[in-house]
Amino acid sequence: MHYNFSNMLFNPLNIFHKLSCTCILLTGISILNIS
Repeated sequence: MHYNFSNMLFNPLNIFHKLSCTCILLTGISILNIS
């Protein structure tokens, strides 16, 4: 029960972390391409 609850709690955070990392990478690449 505790494992399932913590997994449900941290899975969205993990997805959000991956999305933010991807956005930062894409922003850095686009800045390099512009300059």
